[in-house]
Amino acid sequence: MVNLILKFVSSSRAAGLRISTSEVLDCIGQMKQINFLDEPQFEIVLRANFAKSRGDQIKFDRLYHLFFHELREDGGIKNSDSISDSVEEILSELKDTVEQNQMFSSILEFLEGDPLSYIEEVQKIQSEEQESGRGFGGNMGGMTGNLSIMLSIGSIREMVSQFLSSNRNRIGWDERQVLSEFFNKRLDSMLNLLTEKQIPDRMETKRFVSYEQRMSRLG
Repeated sequence: MVNLILKFVSSSRAAGLRISTSEVLDCIGQMKQINFLDEPQFEIVLRANFAKSRGDQIKFDRLYHLFFHELREDGGIKNSDSISDSVEEILSELKDTVEQNQMFSSILEFLEGDPLSYIEEVQKIQSEEQESGRGFGGNMGGMTGNLSIMLSIGSIREMVSQFLSSNRNRIGWDERQVLSEFFNKRLDSMLNLLTEKQIPDRMETKRFVSYEQRMSRLG
């Protein structure tokens, strides 16, 4: 559990959340006082320590859902040795095939379940876009960076599809469908992180109040 929290903290910091070492230690200590298998309690403790403003809470919501839901919805796949072996085979094939650069490496790490490097790449592009966004054409650098990532994700998606098509005589139809869903969900998660824009203040307030109402219902 501690290692999982530390990995979440690393990804959150990469995405721009300011989380101190003392806040991490406080969070881990508070986890000992709750049933951390009870997700509402677990989420509330993380939120209380790591999301200190309305903007932080919106970013926290997205990262929490990504880290503890989207990247772990494949639990059923991992429990099947045959599917797990196919996932590993495809990832190995991608590593041997794709151009060895930082972006492709980050995408492959995300597909393996580690979003840190990809989040760092997205955050870097978004920061550059904000810094250069003044004046006509000032955001072209960010747009170019976004396009580059989208094209890389599209290339990986096409490679996965080609692998499954080329191995249809060896991998059954049902298994190919599950594998396709697995990879497409993760690739879609990457696109969502890239294309989501900052939510206006009025929407931040709405989501902030909504969460306060949820907390009050939990008692």
